[in-house]
Amino acid sequence: AVVFLMGLMHACVQLSATCSSVRILLFLRENIFERVRQIDNEFARLETSVVSLDWTRELLLEMIERRLQLPFNTKPPLGGQTWDCFFESGSSSQDMVFGYCQERPRDVLTYCSFAVETAQSRRHQQVTIEDLQAARRRFSESRLKDLGDEYSENYPRISLILSRFYGLGNEYTVAAI
Repeated sequence: AVVFLMGLMHACVQLSATCSSVRILLFLRENIFERVRQIDNEFARLETSVVSLDWTRELLLEMIERRLQLPFNTKPPLGGQTWDCFFESGSSSQDMVFGYCQERPRDVLTYCSFAVETAQSRRHQQVTIEDLQAARRRFSESRLKDLGDEYSENYPRISLILSRFYGLGNEYTVAAI
């Protein structure tokens, strides 16, 4: 898997160099990045295209706002005003999203995407608190599915092991176990 990731990283660098109309962003955790560094003989070529990000709430908010305003010609200012155009209850909805996602970039993007889709399906003009709560359930289910897929990939027979534990809380007392 690390070799495939290394190939993807090199392809991103090559595509960015040859095609100016496409901007490729590849988010990697630092530990995965280090694994590629250990096996790649041409890592210096990749390293020149890498920017390390320390995500703050302000940077996450700016990223979400830029994604929200992308299709529009007239763009409200960044820094919270774009958020307020799309989400009701401004700062409390921000607290709800960023707090629940623990300010992890991928999770914030996914949660906001689910919230916008929910609001659109309900024909709301803005993402409401109810839309955020509905998106929270969908987000949690997708995280659980991702976690299950990851464990299944690494431990193919884990479902057999987990099935042995299922229901033990109803059959046995803690002292008996």
